[in-house]
Amino acid sequence: EDYNMMIDRLNEFYKEDKNTDYDVLTKEEEAGMSEEQIEKWNEKAKAGLLKGNQTLRKMIGNMREAIYTAVSSVDGRYNTAMAIGISTPNNAGNIELDENKLTAALHEDSRCVYLLFCSAGDGSLTGTKKYNSTGIANRLYDDTANILSEMKSYAGTTAEIDSSYLKKVLWLLYLPLMVQVDRFLQDLILYLVVLYM
Repeated sequence: EDYNMMIDRLNEFYKEDKNTDYDVLTKEEEAGMSEEQIEKWNEKAKAGLLKGNQTLRKMIGNMREAIYTAVSSVDGRYNTAMAIGISTPNNAGNIELDENKLTAALHEDSRCVYLLFCSAGDGSLTGTKKYNSTGIANRLYDDTANILSEMKSYAGTTAEIDSSYLKKVLWLLYLPLMVQVDRFLQDLILYLVVLYM
């Protein structure tokens, strides 16, 4: 559910049209407005800033690839998400779970299911081979951390926010996304630990 919410939100950012009626507020304009008015204005002004953003597109693609690429370090037939009942019902990147398939996989080979998500990969490998040997949860974590770091470089740090409106808006978009990604990965790992124990 968290994964689908995150994919939906990323797709919204990627497709959202810019509201051309709302530009950057100057300090003088802000001085004549209440905090609530400024907040509402900025909410409308930040709409569409990530439309067509290639970094965001890359993040969505990486998340889909992380789930659907077989995990080479897992011996057995449960080395793909599809093998345990995870499928894509649409082109947006959402996933759904066939709980019967997952239950059967856990009963037959719970270790493989655990490694499918949590394998640290083969440390002697590099590049694509290393990626392919890494479990889904670790891929998602690594990929989203790298992309969010890239997005953070656009947004700057809190000390730099005032220097640029775009940086300010990207920072406002980045923080909730970072929290949502972190929560999703924590929930996924907790779920897997409970299943595996």
